[in-house]
Amino acid sequence: MQELSTQGIHADRRTFLSQMIEMRSFLIWVSANELAAFWMI
Repeated sequence: MQELSTQGIHADRRTFLSQMIEMRSFLIWVSANELAAFWMI
């Protein structure tokens, strides 16, 4: 039973890391678009 709970914790950590990476790449994409729009002006 304890093994199952540790697996759940690892799964949560993995999804959390993937969410962080997605958020970071999204922010980089947004900032890149803002820079492009700034240079367009």
